Amino acid sequence: MSSGWERLTFLVLKIDYITKDELWSNTLSCGFGFNVNICLIYFINYPGVVTVSDESLVEFSGVVKSFKSQQDEGKKGVERNVIFSELDLSIARGKTTALIGPSGSGKTTLLRLINRLESADGGRITFAGKDVESLEVLSLRRLALLLPQKPLLFEGTVRENITYGSRFSGGSAKGDDGERFGELLAVVGLPEELLERKGDLSGGEEQRVCLARALWLSPQLLMLDESTSYLDPPVARKVLANLAELQRETGLTVIHVTHEIPKLKLAHRIIFLTDGGAVEEGDAKSLLTNPRTTRMRDFLGELK
Repeated sequence: MSSGWERLTFLVLKIDYITKDELWSNTLSCGFGFNVNICLIYFINYPGVVTVSDESLVEFSGVVKSFKSQQDEGKKGVERNVIFSELDLSIARGKTTALIGPSGSGKTTLLRLINRLESADGGRITFAGKDVESLEVLSLRRLALLLPQKPLLFEGTVRENITYGSRFSGGSAKGDDGERFGELLAVVGLPEELLERKGDLSGGEEQRVCLARALWLSPQLLMLDESTSYLDPPVARKVLANLAELQRETGLTVIHVTHEIPKLKLAHRIIFLTDGGAVEEGDAKSLLTNPRTTRMRDFLGELK
């Protein structure tokens, strides 16, 4: 059986120094990894191994996660900042779940724990009923794609950027699947005139190209970390509405980190994170109109 390294194809765009461990820890599931000095792209040339069968696609059971500050990293006897203290929650399959909460409440950390960009200090996280720690890490990241706020485009045209993964996963390197290609352009709201353009895109257009690239890889879970923040509000709402239609057709599950009320209204469920856990969660419409806790009521008041 070949090793993970033999099954990994990557392009080093900018690198000063990187170890094998740094590659694993800095590789993002949306198709690239980065730290201060590196920028990588990889695509997996074998299919995913997880079959979704449960009502919940992701389950957190008693999850504990804490960090030391950067200046205290490596020091002994320094108290750690607790992000999650025995966190229990579930992400419904085929639905959009919005994560909200104050800065530092663990929204991005939660996404990174799902596809093992971070490891929990305790508890258990499952993806489609399987412990994430038991899954091949690159296969997991191929199925659970994380799309960060800042877009990254590679050299080449918009068309080449969207279909970049095909050249490493056994598909067409030219992206000549016209029907599917047109469907994805419609979802993200990109006109065909942009397809042959190289560079000179707005921030919102770049975010939509990255979203189309993620959807091209057909994930089971799409994690959006403020990934539509550069779009004008009406455009963002249209893109998210199109994504909801795609969900109904394909069963795609979405987790969306956002603090914009109009976007929250498009979600099925909302989870409010603070003080080490999920303080409140439930149907989006109900929680937005009648939050049960004072903390969530006050937080929503700050967003309006």
